[in-house]
Amino acid sequence: MKKLYIFARNHMDPSWRRCFTDHFTYKGDVIHPYADIEESLIRQGIEFAERYGYKYAIEQSISVKRFLERNPDLAERFARLVREGKIELLGGVECVIDYNMVCGESIYRTHYYSIQYYERTFGVKPRYADLPDTFGLSAQLPQILRQFGYEALTQYDRVFQ
Repeated sequence: MKKLYIFARNHMDPSWRRCFTDHFTYKGDVIHPYADIEESLIRQGIEFAERYGYKYAIEQSISVKRFLERNPDLAERFARLVREGKIELLGGVECVIDYNMVCGESIYRTHYYSIQYYERTFGVKPRYADLPDTFGLSAQLPQILRQFGYEALTQYDRVFQ
């Protein structure tokens, strides 16, 4: 019998979503930085994981770093949920990349740095590679991801094994 894994997650993409960090007013409206939106989503994910016991998956380590820098009081709570398996740190990358536009070394480095951060900070290594916004896959990508020890690849709302 095959297993089906379902993750609650949000595709956070700080590389193109309002990369500024301060609020500003435009024509009477307050424009919030993406960091505020991202923080709210992670807080909701934490509450979801604690309340319902489901996993909340985060795809890139830069989102975790920013969240913990802005919320050091939540660091132990977040780490506890990681240890309990209620927050799944996906083998996304430091920050989402388009796998069709970068060289193999860039792919390697962004996964490597993300994995090192997770191991150093939480003592865990991501089990699943995550490739949001990938429009096609390079023929060499599976071997790169396998070398990192990922068990499976998640992409959008599909899981391939």
